[in-house]
Amino acid sequence: MELSDYLEIQNTIHLFFQHIDSGDSTSFATLFSENASLEIIDETMNTNKTMSGKDQMIGFCNFLHNKFKGAQHWFVFNSFYFIYFFSWNSWFVV
Repeated sequence: MELSDYLEIQNTIHLFFQHIDSGDSTSFATLFSENASLEIIDETMNTNKTMSGKDQMIGFCNFLHNKFKGAQHWFVFNSFYFIYFFSWNSWFVV
């Protein structure tokens, strides 16, 4: 991977969270292709959900924005290919 690839991934993830935090669901949906699908796996609640299409992406952004209203997310992309997400007092590793 080239440095430009890392930067493009980093910028896309940044926009992903920026749009959720601001509630800009239309811009959030533009980060996905027309035929994209997004699978959410929540092992703590034992649920799986798959969304596809712009309308469902917009709805997902609105849901997250309302659920985490007032939160601001940051991330660090390191050389081990882990992505760390920070939201208030929680760290997530993907």
